[in-house]
Amino acid sequence: MGGQRRVLWDWFGDVGAGMRYESTMPESGKSIGSPGGWIEKEVRMDQNELGTIARAIVDSIVYMVLGTADGSGHPWTSPVYFASKDYKEFYWISSPDVTHSRNILVRPQISIVIFDSRIAVGMGQAVYMAAVAEELSRADLERGLQIYNGRFQNPTEHGVSVLAPEAVQAPALYRLYRAIAHEHWILDPAGHPDHRTPVNV
Repeated sequence: MGGQRRVLWDWFGDVGAGMRYESTMPESGKSIGSPGGWIEKEVRMDQNELGTIARAIVDSIVYMVLGTADGSGHPWTSPVYFASKDYKEFYWISSPDVTHSRNILVRPQISIVIFDSRIAVGMGQAVYMAAVAEELSRADLERGLQIYNGRFQNPTEHGVSVLAPEAVQAPALYRLYRAIAHEHWILDPAGHPDHRTPVNV
């Protein structure tokens, strides 16, 4: 590590509980008092630990941001409620007439980011993904709907409606979409400035 130690900060506040922030400092240095709510822990993180951070973010956040583009490359971003399977399949419902759905039809390659916007400035972490998206039909629709409906044991307590197949097929207003992520990153905990590092989920 070249005389550097990696310091992990665990947040124990009511908002953002379980989030982590990491920095580096010389072995001989003394830590400055923990910023309010942050507890210092020295740690050397491996790929398994980075994966744990990524999975915790996906499990704890209910909205992801889709990055799409139209046929000419004009970008568009949209937040959507999601459910996931094995941290690689991501499901959401949208109207086929909205911009991101039209973009996916002509350019299925998308980006995804999942993060907690409540975290203090400079302390955030996120999961970034490259994925391929599509509208689902037939057997894929049935399986995908089970995953979408199954994120919570009691969906109504989270404001989520359990959907029947006819609710996401014509002539209904919505469709079920799936993105399969083929690359994942998080912010490099030791990076200055911030850089993404690949992570296995």
